[in-house]
Amino acid sequence: MKHIKRFGRCFECSRLLPLKYLEQIEFYDNHIIEGAEHHKLLCRACKKKAEEAFNQLLKIKDEE
Repeated sequence: MKHIKRFGRCFECSRLLPLKYLEQIEFYDNHIIEGAEHHKLLCRACKKKAEEAFNQLLKIKDEE
């Protein structure tokens, strides 16, 4: 029997990728309340972009 590769889709860029390149994250849409999180798949590139944007915001806030 052949090994079946498992794929998923990044919810940000919609690319179809092998699961090893995707990470499950907790995603909160518009508000943070108990039970409001959803589990989504995010690729490494989109996760890195989100973390860089967040770090840039922190840097700007620290400079103020």
